[in-house]
Amino acid sequence: PHIPYQRQDFKDQPHAPISAARTLRMIPGQDIVGIKTRVVTFDTHSKQYEGFANMVFENMRAMPLFIDYVTERKLDEDSVIVALDAGRVSEARKFAAILDRDLVIIDKRRPKPGVAHVYTVIGKEKVDGKRAIAYEDMVDSGSTVEPSAEALYKLGATDVYVCAPHLLASPSEDGTAEDKMR
Repeated sequence: PHIPYQRQDFKDQPHAPISAARTLRMIPGQDIVGIKTRVVTFDTHSKQYEGFANMVFENMRAMPLFIDYVTERKLDEDSVIVALDAGRVSEARKFAAILDRDLVIIDKRRPKPGVAHVYTVIGKEKVDGKRAIAYEDMVDSGSTVEPSAEALYKLGATDVYVCAPHLLASPSEDGTAEDKMR
């Protein structure tokens, strides 16, 4: 369900590898005539990832599972949906539209890998007294979740939930993902 290096799907500087393409090419059976290799994943990091594969690629959506979870527990009442960064706005907007909730966007900066600082919260006036429900594709080190949750609580959020199908829990210099999620 999770394929390593899928976030490295474009060149952001000269000579940078596109490791997502290389990782997919390591799956056996792709180049053998007559063999149909099928890969099934949940919520890849980006849609262009499928273009790197020379196989049938099924990207299942976890969003319906999270919609059911949120609505069955009535978590969507008095809530706002949060995109934890600009890259998740499109998916978070869909999530918000289905739940008929406002969207809030965290604008963050990464001074270095594994560290994130909240720059501003777009739509911050919508947070006070509401439950914040973030829709994310993966939580790696927790370095985005922790400062985002802190910013949302400072703006008056009553609770913060994160819906993410992939928890990688990579260690970072400032603690574990589990600690940051707590």
